[in-house]
Amino acid sequence: MVRFFSLLLASFGLVVTGHAADLPAGTWAVNVDGAKGELVIKDVKAGKVTGTLFDTEFTGTWNGKVLVFKSGDDGYEAHLVSEPGEKERAKYTLTGARVRATKGAPEPSKTGWYAQITADAPEPTGALKAEVRGVMVLDGTKAYVAVKRKTIFGTVEETRVWVYASEGEWKVLKFTLPPLNGKDVIVTAQLAQMDSDGASLPKGALYFLGTFDPKLAADTK
Repeated sequence: MVRFFSLLLASFGLVVTGHAADLPAGTWAVNVDGAKGELVIKDVKAGKVTGTLFDTEFTGTWNGKVLVFKSGDDGYEAHLVSEPGEKERAKYTLTGARVRATKGAPEPSKTGWYAQITADAPEPTGALKAEVRGVMVLDGTKAYVAVKRKTIFGTVEETRVWVYASEGEWKVLKFTLPPLNGKDVIVTAQLAQMDSDGASLPKGALYFLGTFDPKLAADTK
């Protein structure tokens, strides 16, 4: 049985738990229905967010996934998506809708908006360091280490630990990984679990955190 989600790592004796993503403070490049400017997140504490949008101050809420606030007469809501960047940094994108009430209109108008920032990637809550031994597998434009173990019922279970790399890192990995395809490898790294939608890996997937540096198992004996 292949397990992708909510994995109990009996193979490693570890449990990896999910966590709510952090909303980075700082200056975001924002585009609201074509109007470009800055979204400044000043503080995020206990679910409360303070900041400015186009130099107008606001106070909103953050539940670990969705940002909601009001600026002037407009209401904003956005989901956060993150992806790995270069050198232990991450690219964060807020994307959602702006709702504007218009006099005389039967319903408020709704338009799109998004904001982006690149910031240091925090170490996820629940990230654990482990030595993973399994078979290196290339699956199209994706890669993972397959770890198999026999259960008490005599069946074989497979756990997949995915490679989650930036575009720049993939430019190197596309040359270094093919020679390892189908071979036993050992990877010592931190593990984390994907806790958001919209990334290149499915929500709940287990992945290697940081630089992916596999070693041939035969070379470590």
